[in-house]
Amino acid sequence: CFCRFLAFSFSMASSQFPGESGDGTVLTSSKKFWEDVTEGGAGADPNDKSKGWYGTAIQYWSNAPPTVDGVLGGFGHVSPTDVAASTQFLQDAAPHICTAGNEHTCALDCGAGVGRVTNEFLRHHFSEVHLVEPVEALIEEARRTLVAKRAKTEETNTTKFSFFAEPLQTFTPAPKTYDVIWIQWVIGHLTDDHFLDFFARCAEGLKDGGMIFVKENNATAGRGFIVDSDDSSVTRSDAYLCELFEKANFQMVAKRRQKEFPQELYPVRMYALKPRASTLKP
Repeated sequence: CFCRFLAFSFSMASSQFPGESGDGTVLTSSKKFWEDVTEGGAGADPNDKSKGWYGTAIQYWSNAPPTVDGVLGGFGHVSPTDVAASTQFLQDAAPHICTAGNEHTCALDCGAGVGRVTNEFLRHHFSEVHLVEPVEALIEEARRTLVAKRAKTEETNTTKFSFFAEPLQTFTPAPKTYDVIWIQWVIGHLTDDHFLDFFARCAEGLKDGGMIFVKENNATAGRGFIVDSDDSSVTRSDAYLCELFEKANFQMVAKRRQKEFPQELYPVRMYALKPRASTLKP
């Protein structure tokens, strides 16, 4: 969920991360918020597209235009700036992957939407890219775009693509498959429990030396999180995200703030993470 505008502020009280709803109502703690969400149906049947936390998200994005501008909330013009920063961050944080030469490399694009990140960024750096996206109209547009792109450039770009129409809360990466798992503007749809479960599965999906990259909006001005009830997502603060990374037993390799985005948008940060040895199954 990309389009996030700056709102009002209040002070953060404790590590429980107080939050704010879309109408400005103060939410006392992230733990209480997720308990209420789960009781409302988020955890009962994550595949139910007609109701609950995840159902609302599916319905929202199913109604979005299947275009770059549509998935970026009318801010499609920021895509070149976004891609340039992501490219530099990947090269700086994972030079061992970017300089793999003729070795086969594989990336996973999470919440791939219409394939913007893969088309404009990942396909230029990896031999193979897998895209996972639960909204059928968006993943079909990604398939159409990328298949057509490869047909036009097959002599100069031989990147292979695979497509998975599945939500992150149920998706399980194949073991030891990915050099990079790229998660951009989507992790806010997951509850904290599903966030941690997904990271545990991703740890098993990484090759030796593989890394997870998260690029996400940050809540500001002392708020731990801000809820968007329209698309069932939360914008977490930098501190909140970092706490979840730590709980997932991932080590922070690098962190960088995105520059040159419109002032009316929330700050965006990029995180490069690798699983600690104790995270991985023997």
